[in-house]
Amino acid sequence: MLPFYIYNHFTVVTLFAQDSGQVFRVDSIDSLLWSIVKTIQYYTLPIMAIVIAAFGIRLLTSGENVSTKESSKSWIIKVLIGSAIIFGATTIATLFKTYLGG
Repeated sequence: MLPFYIYNHFTVVTLFAQDSGQVFRVDSIDSLLWSIVKTIQYYTLPIMAIVIAAFGIRLLTSGENVSTKESSKSWIIKVLIGSAIIFGATTIATLFKTYLGG
């Protein structure tokens, strides 16, 4: 078995490659799940902040153009809903851990 290490800014998850044609084995599903969730949160926060700022500036500079205002508001709402889902993932992961055991 060859170990593969997944590094991110929070944890290290060790994956082991078994013989040919078999799936990866993880130390615990809990560590893999939390590693994925934290990595997604780490990289999406700055992207969401930039998008909200850009559409906020677009909204402020739209003047009397109603279609641009509606489009900007729509995109800001979509980003906020997405951020609620992404940052609510820790709650979802905790529920999975509680009810599926792990």
